[in-house]
Amino acid sequence: MTRICILSFVLLGFGLVNAGVPFAAVGPVTWIVLASLVIGKPIGIVATSLFSELLGFRRAPGLDLRALLALGIAAGIGFTVALFFAGAAFPPGAVLDEAKMGALLSFSAAFLAVGVGRVMGLKRS
Repeated sequence: MTRICILSFVLLGFGLVNAGVPFAAVGPVTWIVLASLVIGKPIGIVATSLFSELLGFRRAPGLDLRALLALGIAAGIGFTVALFFAGAAFPPGAVLDEAKMGALLSFSAAFLAVGVGRVMGLKRS
């Protein structure tokens, strides 16, 4: 867990330096982007996997539903793609800064994934 925490803060620092967003740029768009990444991505990953199973596909051996959920939460860390799309979707200004801040704050998904994994009793394989 210590490595994940350190890596999360390194990624946050990298993102803050490269995104050029002031800390004060938190607003409604920030929370929408953050919720989309931390809640929407895991729902999409789990739902798509379950749907794929209905079509006859199989999950990888050892990837049970608990692990899939933790994986989906970890995938909610949305630095690169979310920052790219924010830059492409919004003109320079307050809304762009808020969207970028939401993407940067998605580093919290790492801590959430570790916590969910521990609560569900996941072990390293």
